[in-house]
Amino acid sequence: MRTVLYYLLIIGSLTGCAALGTKTNFTDSDLLPTITRVALITTKVSVPSVVPASVADSLFVKNLATQLTVATGWQVDYLGEVDAFLSDMGSADNTIINSGKYQAVVHAELALAYYGVIGNVPRFNASTRMQIFNLPSKTRLGESYFNTLMGNSYKVHPILQVAITDGVTGMVRPWQKKLTQLRETK
Repeated sequence: MRTVLYYLLIIGSLTGCAALGTKTNFTDSDLLPTITRVALITTKVSVPSVVPASVADSLFVKNLATQLTVATGWQVDYLGEVDAFLSDMGSADNTIINSGKYQAVVHAELALAYYGVIGNVPRFNASTRMQIFNLPSKTRLGESYFNTLMGNSYKVHPILQVAITDGVTGMVRPWQKKLTQLRETK
């Protein structure tokens, strides 16, 4: 019995906390390898008042665009906040949807939680969510969530840049793995 518990403990520690922090659901992933260019739109769910929202958003968008490009090979164009995008979504002459320029829309959200100051540096937890929709059909290809509090083992809560980078990495990694699998099978 002790041996079984020992092996379960070893397996649990080797899989790491990332398994706890990531949730991914692929609904129609067969189309992912055909995507070459995506439109990125974002939503700030919550950003603590100790951080200017523009700073958090800028770090989030830059990290996400870079990691998506590296992980998937997609060309990523940031189009702005989701509100501006959705206001034109139902329009018959919506150039984003109907032009054929983009094969998908990536909608990403960032929520930051403030955990106080350690060593004169503010500390945070990031929760991130990403959904990818096929264009022009607007069908959801999948979504992923990542929470740095559940998915990473930190001695102390991370600084803003680390929390956002780790949140983005945890959110993008399942898409990279899925794309690699799909490309290898074709």
